[in-house]
Amino acid sequence: MRQYPSILLLAVACTAPDLPEPWSPCVLPGHQEVAECAQVEVPLDPEAPDRAALSLHVARVRARGGRERRPPLVLLAGGPGQSGIDMARWLDGVLRPTLLHRDVILMDQRGTGRSHRLACASPSLFEASTPAREAALAKSCAEALELDPRYFGTENVVQDLERVRATLGLGRIALWGGSFGTRTALRYIARFPEQVEAAVLDGVTSNERSLFRDAPRDAQASWQALLSSCRADPACAAAYPDLAANFEYLRELPSQEVTMTDPVTGAPRTTTLDGGLISNVVRGALYIPAQRSLLPLAQARVWLCMAASAEKSPARAL
Repeated sequence: MRQYPSILLLAVACTAPDLPEPWSPCVLPGHQEVAECAQVEVPLDPEAPDRAALSLHVARVRARGGRERRPPLVLLAGGPGQSGIDMARWLDGVLRPTLLHRDVILMDQRGTGRSHRLACASPSLFEASTPAREAALAKSCAEALELDPRYFGTENVVQDLERVRATLGLGRIALWGGSFGTRTALRYIARFPEQVEAAVLDGVTSNERSLFRDAPRDAQASWQALLSSCRADPACAAAYPDLAANFEYLRELPSQEVTMTDPVTGAPRTTTLDGGLISNVVRGALYIPAQRSLLPLAQARVWLCMAASAEKSPARAL
């Protein structure tokens, strides 16, 4: 099974017509059909275009239908830091209707995926962390990077997108931006409005907001909304009457070693559990409706376990 992409490319090389430069056949993660890939050079520093350059990885999936073709749709990943190429798995699902009349363009923005990815070690889900430790990790990360992170901001990405559009002869384009990708879309529209046919902004991160300042407030608002919806639901309110109080209890837990099952490998893992780790897990789950709905049950089970280990009898069975 792991040889499937290579075999598929070999078959395509024997049967497909030659593609115009700079396109070549490629297989994208999570997508069943052969796509077209290209490398587009952009300057590391737009103010010094004759100096160092970056090579951006771009992919195109051709429209399948015979309908009148419309401008290509460019997918802008979020994060910031997510790979645009990895969004190819959407092409056989929610984006299938789009391919009836549009080509879809995927791009690993500078510093992501296959476009000179900037990567650093970060605490795993099973590691306790503190603001001080995370600040130290961020500092050591910046110092270890081979390329200057000042050249990897949103404005540079906007200029890259315009260079990719012009270099590949895409003409006018449509944009889809998700989460932080909406900010890239908004800034591109402001700078190059004549090149945009239409745009979809999904989960807007406006230019006026500070991502790292507002994220904690948004997480708190989402948690309060969950508490309110549980109180308003008779079944949830009856099963988890002390949801807020129990969470506060967990947040104040002293550090202690526990053994849990790794959700990816299924293997047992021993980790240090404290209120900070619990808060991080809850915040992550609040992003996804399916996981968000499980938080009352998960929180209750963790509380019972930790209360029992601390020889604290729960006031009410949850």
